[in-house]
Amino acid sequence: MGKFLQIMLHGYQIENVVGFIEGIKNDAPLQDLLEGVDPLGYFPELKNIRTVDGDDYATLYQQVLVDIPIGAYFRKFIDDLALVQAAAADPTKKIDAKFISDNMKDFKGEKIKNLIKKIWLKSFYDFCQTALNDTSSQIMGDLLKFESDCMTIQVIYNSIGSNEFNNAKGRDGERRKYVNNFGYLYPGRDKELNEADSFEKLKMAVTPYEYATMLEKVEALDPNQTEFNSSQLSIDDVMFVEQSKRYSLAFENQFHYGVFYAYLKLKEQEIKNVVWLAELVSVGIPKTMPAWSKIVLPFKYHKEEQAQA
Repeated sequence: MGKFLQIMLHGYQIENVVGFIEGIKNDAPLQDLLEGVDPLGYFPELKNIRTVDGDDYATLYQQVLVDIPIGAYFRKFIDDLALVQAAAADPTKKIDAKFISDNMKDFKGEKIKNLIKKIWLKSFYDFCQTALNDTSSQIMGDLLKFESDCMTIQVIYNSIGSNEFNNAKGRDGERRKYVNNFGYLYPGRDKELNEADSFEKLKMAVTPYEYATMLEKVEALDPNQTEFNSSQLSIDDVMFVEQSKRYSLAFENQFHYGVFYAYLKLKEQEIKNVVWLAELVSVGIPKTMPAWSKIVLPFKYHKEEQAQA
């Protein structure tokens, strides 16, 4: 149980570490960085990163690898860079300080975070499948595979129209780095997803699965409307609803660890609701506008489906 909760919190620690790194690069005061961290991802070694110069990626990542609880994910990240280097016809390249510095300069904080969280999610899934009892393994397997698929769909959706990610070379190279290698869509729909260079092809790629119904609800936002006065759903809106259903369903079973993960995720959704409503109030959006209905209430949709059944 302790190990499960520890790994569960690693996702927040990754957010904090990458945020710290970006803050250091921008010369943000240490106290401001500490006040801005997510409490769920705090650990004492976090403040030690302050001694690293922002451009010295070698020293920074060597300290991260040695000193913090999520070091294994950063090590895997750097090992993957080495594989890329080998694939570039230089298999003899040594992974030293210069190698880390040269390669890390091409990565912005958001890219680093997404790649490391991809590694973390797969590690969490593997742990749940091998170390937990059958019910916990089944529930967590479903939640994490669904979350993995949602991440994959979002990566592809956000890449459409991008010169860097959406051409043939970008899809096979850069975009594939961010696509997860587990989930309900992998490996069965991997080829179709990799070839998806439009929203229509993305919907076709996931057609045998429930994600197709989700994407049918997504419409291109009218440029003349804002998110406050539009009733159209974004891909984030749709995914928040479907994920809320999954997390709510986790409470239907007994004696499993999945309720801890689901509880935390549902609490996150409640916080998103509060922040969204606060923004509506601060901007002065009338309560007759569609934006007031764009909150996701945990258990609400599940209860409605149960009532219809």
